[in-house]
Amino acid sequence: MKNKIIFTFILIPLIQSSVYSQSYLLSIDTALAYYPLNIGDKWVFDETITTTILPIEVTFRDWSLEVIEDTLLSNNKHYKQLVNIIYGTSPYYSISYERIDSSEFRVYKFDQ
Repeated sequence: MKNKIIFTFILIPLIQSSVYSQSYLLSIDTALAYYPLNIGDKWVFDETITTTILPIEVTFRDWSLEVIEDTLLSNNKHYKQLVNIIYGTSPYYSISYERIDSSEFRVYKFDQ
């Protein structure tokens, strides 16, 4: 009888831990799917900006963000190079570098 009780107390936490780790991994994969950083990924946005200060102004702008390459930066970490384009009469281009650390569940941006 004593062996059954000990076995039950060991087995239940192991089963609970296994279920938790599987659901944790699923939640990481689900979260990372919302911000993929694969070369060629592109997001296009139609943005409306409204000021609440008088006079009220409404501004419309289209912009995009695209992952164009993988690069090794001065901190010896691999980042994805992203190009941000704000469209208009004179388009504005900017480059940024980001990486995802799935072990810490964070997105890092490299500042030069």
